Amino acid sequence: MAVLKKFADTVDYKVQLNPLKLGAKLENGSKDESGNWEWLPVAIVDNEDSKYAFTDHIYGKYSIENSLQDLYSDENGDILSQLDRLKLMSMKFEAKKEDEGCKMSQEELIHKKAILASFPLHDYSKLAALKSKWIKLVSWPGSQPVDDIRNYFGAKLALYFSWLGSYTCWLFYASFVGVFSWTLQTFDSRGLNSPITPVFAFFMSVWSTLFLESWKRQQARHSLEWGTYGFEKEEVDRQEFEGDMIISPVDGKKIKYFPSNKKRQKLIYSTLVIFLATCVVEAVIGACMFLKVYVLSDEGDSEAEISSLGNKTLILTLFGNSINYGTSFIQPLANAISIEVIGRAFAGVASHLTHNENHQTETAMEDAHICKSFIFQFFNSYSILLYTAFMAHETRYCGGDCMATLGHALMIIFGTKMVVGNVQEIAGLGYSNKKKRAAAAMLQTGEDEDGKAVMEASKETMSAIEEQYLLAEFDPSAFSDYLEMVLQYGYATLFSAVFTLAPLLSFVNNFIEIRVDAWKLTSLCRRPEPHAAEDIGTWQSVLEIMSIVAIITNMALVCFKQSVLPSSYSLGQKAGVFLILEHILILLKVLLMIAIDDLPEDVAIQVQRTEFIVERVLYNANDDEQEIEDYAKMAEKKKRPANSLDDLSSIDMKIYASDEDWIRFDKSEGKVTKYFNKKNVES
Repeated sequence: MAVLKKFADTVDYKVQLNPLKLGAKLENGSKDESGNWEWLPVAIVDNEDSKYAFTDHIYGKYSIENSLQDLYSDENGDILSQLDRLKLMSMKFEAKKEDEGCKMSQEELIHKKAILASFPLHDYSKLAALKSKWIKLVSWPGSQPVDDIRNYFGAKLALYFSWLGSYTCWLFYASFVGVFSWTLQTFDSRGLNSPITPVFAFFMSVWSTLFLESWKRQQARHSLEWGTYGFEKEEVDRQEFEGDMIISPVDGKKIKYFPSNKKRQKLIYSTLVIFLATCVVEAVIGACMFLKVYVLSDEGDSEAEISSLGNKTLILTLFGNSINYGTSFIQPLANAISIEVIGRAFAGVASHLTHNENHQTETAMEDAHICKSFIFQFFNSYSILLYTAFMAHETRYCGGDCMATLGHALMIIFGTKMVVGNVQEIAGLGYSNKKKRAAAAMLQTGEDEDGKAVMEASKETMSAIEEQYLLAEFDPSAFSDYLEMVLQYGYATLFSAVFTLAPLLSFVNNFIEIRVDAWKLTSLCRRPEPHAAEDIGTWQSVLEIMSIVAIITNMALVCFKQSVLPSSYSLGQKAGVFLILEHILILLKVLLMIAIDDLPEDVAIQVQRTEFIVERVLYNANDDEQEIEDYAKMAEKKKRPANSLDDLSSIDMKIYASDEDWIRFDKSEGKVTKYFNKKNVES
């Protein structure tokens, strides 16, 4: 423990200060060895502007100075929590030797096969307690024990589950409006051309903005309470970051520097690869659509005529017959599967490109990875849907009813991802773990592959470390899980004017997803390295972009592809209506973003309090000399009772509020009527 404490001091590791002991220290103030004030006593009681007590959630850099150790200890007397110890051990392993680290890259050691794996061990008692609170058959998505998740798995994973819970809760409200709109459309002979369609599109535009603004406030609260506020400004370099050692032009210290021209070259290379990969995907999608259009445009309109095209029957079977699209599901199912397969194939490419770019921090690398993956997945996931929505009417691709075709495709995609995705996630990990365990048991016992016997043998002969090594890995950034949810967000918002049940299906999927991910993380996977995070990073920007694109696509669908506007409107008039509606919604979005503060007022107050308190308690920042002098003068006359408000300056009130002396103020007479010492008052 002493080694970790010393390392924590070296790297300025932040820990939470004990609220009670911190409050006592603030009330006493601080004097130097000569008895002179360094900073004055502080006693603030505020029950109106902030829900936080003055000393709640105050985090400061750890110091091995003996006089401060009491401030760092929690209610159990522990200075470093289990989570802190895990993070510090991982940091020390990879830190530079001048920072008392080992300068050993875990990834490099695994790659060179010097070690098999590196991971923190599960604490089974704490894990069982977490599972009992978290994994429940029926519970509100917003009631997840995110603080307990953070204390066990770290802030980054806790943020993911908090975001997923918040998103699912907001989908619950949108589901009601969506089902209501779908019901009206069903009983309206005009169907998607019903007046409720643009109303629902308007609603979803406002809904997406309110959800995102609400989440910004929620994650700001998390960053305060978990001590990660401002984390990105203090983040250290990655061990894998390569560069030349130079003298910093800012502070004269030695720093690792990667030249800008080399960085640009790597970014250009990555951009070209992504562009080419996107072109390949678009070419494949275009070829599939061309084949279908080619078949349907050859002879006749009837199903019999099309079926008589001989060698084209196979193509129709694969790509669907839009003339009877209600009974055709093969094409959208094939689309859903191809989207999944191509997306998984590109995942490795995006990861390789990101690592090749040599990013300085983990946050920078993760943000770059998100950008690459989103750009590619946007075209991969939505191209065929956008084509169906806006261009397919020029061909016979959707048999004359492109909106129905689009809605049908969305339903198939949602159903496929909901069923196949979750089953694959659980079954794949379960099967992989079983095979690993069986192979290890066979090596140790020499027995054959007899299911039950192998499992029993493995439990008897393996240590806890070996058993956990056989579990699957879980990405501590939850990258693939975020990507899955962000793409789902796009399906639910980009085409809400066509498929009003999308929020309901998304809610059902996420309700299951929370439990699947929680069970997977706690039962099927190793304990991931705990990572700090201030926010969800570039995912927030991606969601903002999607919400703006959703406004454009939905208003375009309403104005150009549905019969909501009068049929007498020319294309120019429709374009004018589109521009007006689109600008109104974007303006409304901007106004809502301005009106809703990203940082709640009580969080902003506590952030300022943290700076104020830490400067005094940990760094002994001196108060203003004039303020100390005024305080000393008032201390001399504090025994003399005040007779009127004129005798009570602001410093008087501060002394009387924090000292052993009380005053009684008579509001009716406007003066102090009594002065007495607290020690002389009978309780």
